[in-house]
Amino acid sequence: MKYLAVLEHDGQAHGGLIPELNVMVVGKTQEQVRERLEQGIAIAALEYQRAGRPLPPAVYASADDLPAEFLADFSQPSIELLEAAPINPVSLEIERALEASGLSDSAVAREMDSSPAAIGRLRNYFYWGHSLPTLRKLAAVLGMADPVLTLAPKATLTREQDEYHGLAAPMRGPATIGLRRTPELETMTLPAIIRLDDDYLRLTKRLGGTSETLDFETHRLRPRAR
Repeated sequence: MKYLAVLEHDGQAHGGLIPELNVMVVGKTQEQVRERLEQGIAIAALEYQRAGRPLPPAVYASADDLPAEFLADFSQPSIELLEAAPINPVSLEIERALEASGLSDSAVAREMDSSPAAIGRLRNYFYWGHSLPTLRKLAAVLGMADPVLTLAPKATLTREQDEYHGLAAPMRGPATIGLRRTPELETMTLPAIIRLDDDYLRLTKRLGGTSETLDFETHRLRPRAR
């Protein structure tokens, strides 16, 4: 779903607004404002979902749909249609695990020999740089099991290996992978991390399949194992 965004530069700073979601941001450049507005849409959608409320529909499609008195507050508005930025499901899981632990970011950071800022980055919804060593450290600190399920090697894939390894690493947003149907995959609770050969993937959603295969939405974790 795309929402109408109003962007403006007043000569000193750039700003933007999503009227229907009451999302307002400022930034150093128009591109930064656009990125923050897309992130604001994603956070608003998440908050509505957590509250059990439907996301407001996108009613405005152009500047003509906006009330005249609204546009009067802007000198040179730029109108765009924007959609939500992708939220990293790994970050959501980390946020849930940290909140369930009752530990502060500072306490976790001390145990991991890291910094509170680094822990905060791990739970950032729009951060895509989680690595397996860091996730395993975090799991150990929080008393969680090793988050990796190792599957059988190349024969597990239902498509050409070259096509699979053609996926960009790291990926911003999801890709799709087909895996041979096994009892482990059929009963696995998602999201989950799996190891395939030298790659680690986060499976986030089942997308269907056949009697022999299962398709998943997937994100590759970095760095790729060697």
